[in-house]
Amino acid sequence: LSNLLEAGYAFQSGGDPGAAADCFEKARQIEPERPEPLVAAGYLHQLQQQPREARSCFETVLRLAPGAVDGYWNLAALSAEQGQWANAAEWYEKALPHCPMFTRTLLVKAGEMYIAQGDFAKGKASCLQALELDPGFDFAINTLHDLSDKLRDKGYSEKTGGEPAIAV
Repeated sequence: LSNLLEAGYAFQSGGDPGAAADCFEKARQIEPERPEPLVAAGYLHQLQQQPREARSCFETVLRLAPGAVDGYWNLAALSAEQGQWANAAEWYEKALPHCPMFTRTLLVKAGEMYIAQGDFAKGKASCLQALELDPGFDFAINTLHDLSDKLRDKGYSEKTGGEPAIAV
């Protein structure tokens, strides 16, 4: 399995997606209950701008392994690539009970998606929740700095004043 996956990754990085797909499919046939070949195939579909096929792979990953962070993460990334910010945030949040070791990062990624959507309050709340878990978490702090910058921007601050940026 691992040799086929590595060969697939090599073909993928070498610009041969067909050979990569063949390797990932062979790996899947060897161990159909393992999520790794589906994650690899889904990512390959994502790179080839085939979101429907990628989504199918990542959803199957979650059916096989409900705690697989790769399934949630990639569904979130796929949604974000399509500008579906709320859906992306939802995938990051769905991962929380299954992936406790990534809680801080998942909260901030959800926060980024809310911010991209324009829901600054939810974005801020999600990042602050990550900081409650780890007050020095740079990713959360930097995301809040970015949010403050957005709130301070001329177009937004003319409507609301500087208070939202100061509150962040």
